[in-house]
Amino acid sequence: MDFDITDIVSSVQTFVARLGDTPLWAVAGASILIAIIICYVLVKAIAWMVSSRQSASKNRSSTTQNGDTPEDYTAQIVEISAQALAFIQMQIDGDPDKRHQKIYKKHSAKRPISRISALYELRRISDQQEQALRTILRLAERFNKNRTGARGAPLAVYELVKSNWASVQPNDD
Repeated sequence: MDFDITDIVSSVQTFVARLGDTPLWAVAGASILIAIIICYVLVKAIAWMVSSRQSASKNRSSTTQNGDTPEDYTAQIVEISAQALAFIQMQIDGDPDKRHQKIYKKHSAKRPISRISALYELRRISDQQEQALRTILRLAERFNKNRTGARGAPLAVYELVKSNWASVQPNDD
């Protein structure tokens, strides 16, 4: 199929000529009808989106009332992190070389991650203990500060913190 510009021009001229025979009110009425149909479709789409959000909200509130929501393990994670902080302090206090106390004092108690680094540098804790303590404190901070919204800490995070805490504690076998 070859398209010639003269064929296109003649088709446009024929269309415009037929529009000239049509009364102006008919063309305006068709435009108004199309605008009404478009507005109707938009209103229906907006109503559908609003109703789907409301039904999702009702589903969330009904699961909350039924107790079907996942359990929040934030309190247990914070408890383990408190034990980890006590472990860090116990390692600092139990250092037989009192010259190291200057190093520990340099690292503020408000920055327990840096205290973990100091303990590791002075070989008071192992590499595995350092990584585990860092993980515990970071996850506890993340979920304790409520940065995750209203959903709380899931079981998988609690299990991770619990396994890390088990690797920190010395084996007394």
